[in-house]
Amino acid sequence: MTGHLTIPAPSGTETGAGRADRMAEGRLGGYARSADDWYIEPAWLVQGLVDRLPLPGRLWDPWCGWGMVPRILRLNGLQCRATDVAPRGYERAWRCHDFFRDAPPEGIDTIIGNPPFGDPDSGGRRRDWTRLAVERGMSIARHRVVIVQKLAWLEGGARFHWFRDLPPARVIIAASRASMPPGSEMVARLERDLWDTAQGGKVAYAWFVFEHGHRGPPAIDWIPPWDRRRQRFATGAGE
Repeated sequence: MTGHLTIPAPSGTETGAGRADRMAEGRLGGYARSADDWYIEPAWLVQGLVDRLPLPGRLWDPWCGWGMVPRILRLNGLQCRATDVAPRGYERAWRCHDFFRDAPPEGIDTIIGNPPFGDPDSGGRRRDWTRLAVERGMSIARHRVVIVQKLAWLEGGARFHWFRDLPPARVIIAASRASMPPGSEMVARLERDLWDTAQGGKVAYAWFVFEHGHRGPPAIDWIPPWDRRRQRFATGAGE
């Protein structure tokens, strides 16, 4: 996942509370914020979505990064056009493409991926880039937009009113907390083992599915816990 963001490097001395806030906002405890918000979602999180959501038609991941989403889709027999604002090591990426500025490909049924989460603007407030990604995506995709975000993205007064006008059709919650390190931290490991995951996930994530014509509350589903050692989903309460 990446997007066209300009994120200044931290300057000055940061208090413990300030650092905690920055890490909470920027994704992932212990990691510095990545340029262009480039973080890699674990393979199991994508596979869990594929197991629960049919994905027919023409798919496009406009924030493909290293290509985790299209790689897992291909393993499941699905084709997905992939682009990003900069080359990140996915050899099947169609071309460099700025989702927020460039003309989209035509005939896309579903936009799927891990968009940028936020960006400090000039006024010191944070833009909700995921919300902007969903709005633009719904103007492009013929069927739906599927994005991963923090489960806490459901909160907030401004989004309360936004969700009333554009409610998700489904929210698919990851039972395990996922770690999404910056791409530079994970690429070498993933090239050896696609299912490798970073330890210490502290954030609850979910897939949000927005569909044209949907009204009312979302259906809720869960991705089972991921057994990191065995590299498979847990199948029973004792696992």
